[in-house]
Amino acid sequence: MGLRQDGLPRAGPGPGDPKARILLISHHFYPSREVGAKRPSETAIYLQRMGFEITVLRAASARIPKAQDPPRLEELRLVTVLIPKKLLSNAWIGIKRLFVRVGRAPSLVLSGPADARSADQTSRGVIDWLRRQYLSVETLFHGSTLWLLKSFVRLALLSIRNRFDLVLASGPPMSGYIAGFVAARLNRAPLVLDLRDPWRLQTDPVRRTRMRGHPLARFEDRVATRCVAASATLVVASPGIERHLKEAFPIGSKPIAVIRNGFDEETSSVGKPPVGKLAMLYAGSLYWNRNPFPLLEAVNALLSEAAVVRDKIRFTLIGGCSEWGGVRLGTWLQQHGLDDVVRVLPAVAPEE
Repeated sequence: MGLRQDGLPRAGPGPGDPKARILLISHHFYPSREVGAKRPSETAIYLQRMGFEITVLRAASARIPKAQDPPRLEELRLVTVLIPKKLLSNAWIGIKRLFVRVGRAPSLVLSGPADARSADQTSRGVIDWLRRQYLSVETLFHGSTLWLLKSFVRLALLSIRNRFDLVLASGPPMSGYIAGFVAARLNRAPLVLDLRDPWRLQTDPVRRTRMRGHPLARFEDRVATRCVAASATLVVASPGIERHLKEAFPIGSKPIAVIRNGFDEETSSVGKPPVGKLAMLYAGSLYWNRNPFPLLEAVNALLSEAAVVRDKIRFTLIGGCSEWGGVRLGTWLQQHGLDDVVRVLPAVAPEE
């Protein structure tokens, strides 16, 4: 069927072989502008060119007209599950406003300063408890719980009409992995997880979550462990992600393949020879432990060298890079006199 024993696609269907059906699940996919959409989108296009029959389950905040899909996706079967609005957000805002009103009218319920302090502490305790419960639900599965429920229905319908030979789930967010786990069970097919970033459990200190220890947080970690255990093969974008997986999950002898992001086709040296310029580019988002400031400080130190020509150094960050750790990069760059060398740009469309 064009698949190896470990579940990964081989060179393509052999002579006379029927096309193997592959279901690729990714929250981010073309025409999304997120950097995370490029790897799964290009993987789907590549597998289709190899001769596989590809169905893609993707997420979108609004319906995607056919004209918005890049022409290279024409041979793919695209199934879009719309992202529902977060119903709890407005409810939480209403609860906070209610407590603010109560706090501003102490004369209606309080008789003195001591009672006011006691009531204020009780009110804050209730608010903190409600906030914790709200966040535990709102951030469950990276905030994609409602999308997951909708995707389960679509996957059930897809599995009735078509039996897939392989399920390939790409992430983050982790919703893609969980949807892939369910799809693999429905189709009794091998599951391959493609991890573009480390899968951070709620217990991971890097995640800096306030939900550690909450029953829903523990439930999320159990689901994550179950997904990894159910996979036939793990594909990661870097050796660092491989090391993290082995430290955070009971991998055992499960095969792990490192497939880096990059350009693997033939190259040609038709460009101009080096002219002594250094141009650096970062495309992605700054989150968790992706601290940009050590590198920016190194650029600043480089520029202080007498032999370095300032106009020949350029560093561009594209994507969700406007701040990290509560610090605005634009402000930091101005304070350190780097705003003429370092640019921070928003995400761009895939065709750009």
